[in-house]
Amino acid sequence: MLLLALAALLLCPSFVTADGSAAGSGRTTPTAVTGRASLVITSIEPLSVTGRGFKAAERVTVRFQSRRRATTATSAGRFVVRFAGVDCSGGTIVAVGSKGSRAVANFSQPLCVAP
Repeated sequence: MLLLALAALLLCPSFVTADGSAAGSGRTTPTAVTGRASLVITSIEPLSVTGRGFKAAERVTVRFQSRRRATTATSAGRFVVRFAGVDCSGGTIVAVGSKGSRAVANFSQPLCVAP
């Protein structure tokens, strides 16, 4: 009997895991924040950075070299910031949110090499 109950639990998930996916189903339920905050460099000139996974309406400060940009994340936890006239010396981009979210991305010289 215990074996049947265990098999039923594995085959018919009736709960949702912490990341929003139904256990064993591979499906994800929609959420405003899908996990950890992250940064992605989407363009080199101008340097464009997309943030994801921040909290809804969170005020975010993004720093690169001596430059700073402030923005507000959307209800989906996303934002885009641009830094014009950036040289290709590389560095670290840091985004810190007012509600505790934080993400880091490294910008390296190889990204600037023309194809």
